[in-house]
Amino acid sequence: MLRIVAEVQGETLYTTLIDRISDELEIPKSTVRWNLKGLRDSGLITAGDRDNKGVPVRLTEIGKVMVGLVSSADLEIITTPASSTIVNGC
Repeated sequence: MLRIVAEVQGETLYTTLIDRISDELEIPKSTVRWNLKGLRDSGLITAGDRDNKGVPVRLTEIGKVMVGLVSSADLEIITTPASSTIVNGC
């Protein structure tokens, strides 16, 4: 989700981002909302809230660092015979 926020930061409002991520990842809006709240509570993103509407979603400095770490991680995808996927190098 942080990668998607990085792509749209500064130009998308919280509720619009919830819709976009839900559609893009095909997951319920409630799940997206819960995860974005966790990112906001953890200080990785800033966004409007009930009292401060109209603030675009942005990565904080630590959020930008985390996106960089995730993007530069050397992930190795291994497919097992049972067709399940294991991700190494996280």
